[in-house]
Amino acid sequence: MELSLDQISFQKHLGPKFVDKSGIISFLNKSMENADRYYCFIRPRRFGKTYTSHMLQAYYSDQGDSHALFDSLNIAKDPSYQKHINQYSTIFLTISDYVRHDDQNGESFMQDLVKDLMRKLCQKLPKEFQEQASTQVNINDLLRFICYNIPSKFVFIIDEYDFVFRHFENNEKVQEQYIMLLTLLFKSSFGTSNVALAYMTGILPIKRYNNQSYLNNFREVSMINTYGLGKYFGFTEDEVKKLCVDYDLDFEKTKEWYDGYHIYDIDIYNPYAIIGLTTSKKFGSIWSNSGCRDIIERLLNKGFQGLKTDLSKLLLGEKIIFEPAHESFNAVYNLDSKQAIFTYLIYLGYLALTEDEVLYIPTKDVKQELDSIMKRCDF
Repeated sequence: MELSLDQISFQKHLGPKFVDKSGIISFLNKSMENADRYYCFIRPRRFGKTYTSHMLQAYYSDQGDSHALFDSLNIAKDPSYQKHINQYSTIFLTISDYVRHDDQNGESFMQDLVKDLMRKLCQKLPKEFQEQASTQVNINDLLRFICYNIPSKFVFIIDEYDFVFRHFENNEKVQEQYIMLLTLLFKSSFGTSNVALAYMTGILPIKRYNNQSYLNNFREVSMINTYGLGKYFGFTEDEVKKLCVDYDLDFEKTKEWYDGYHIYDIDIYNPYAIIGLTTSKKFGSIWSNSGCRDIIERLLNKGFQGLKTDLSKLLLGEKIIFEPAHESFNAVYNLDSKQAIFTYLIYLGYLALTEDEVLYIPTKDVKQELDSIMKRCDF
């Protein structure tokens, strides 16, 4: 069977190490075209965000037939499976793709992003509308043209939506332009009439301005509030046990190193760590190459009252009652309290929080990495 480009990315994930997380599609299908059809899934690095995005693209896209990819997966047993498979014009954007190394002020970023978005929108329209759509001079005109003339329903999948805030951290102009673009897509007449589902992934919550979010119609699903979707945040214990059997790994040692994200009654393992272990057969930390070490060191060096003391307690295995901060975490170097920094570390996966708001270090490999960072700090 010849696959479309929208299907190939997901096909590459299928194989002997594949863990079926297609059940999340059932949850999203229930929201399709309803008021709560806007989701932002916030997960730490290497917790399977891009894999899920590729799966959703392959399932919803009307470019080709995806039954051969999904008929043997869990979603195929769901009553909504046939209703939504391959039924939508699907727009997939990976935000980091639009950043050039020589683009310090972000001008090229926004131009490239908008240009590619317009191109993809035009390509997904019925052929009889494509020529006229391509004459629209800007994104506002194009969205109005689609809204007023075409009943097409779009699924938007935006991977790494928060990359802008991390890469252009001090560029408020680019950040606001980017947020306004998302607002134009999802809080406009076009969003009301033509968006069937919006699914964004990121590491950090949606940026707020004056304590308000322009995208307050999005439900933020995160380690702090999973909305009952904890089993889709990583590998469950049963899934890890199976991989340990298949790849002749010591499960108890695997559990000792990588078990620790307790989401209500579910133990969650980092998928990247487990898949890597099946290949290397070596136990150790995966966090030293996550790109966060320097950021965390700079934050800890702020030396806020109680920061070193509480982190030292956590490293000794103690647990602390903690209430997360409810502020913007996109300008990370502007975090101005121990509470804000610890909340940020929860989003990154370096700390974890129980449903009773007890803070702890989740796994042995994370503890090893935090201990190494602490020793480099200027406390």
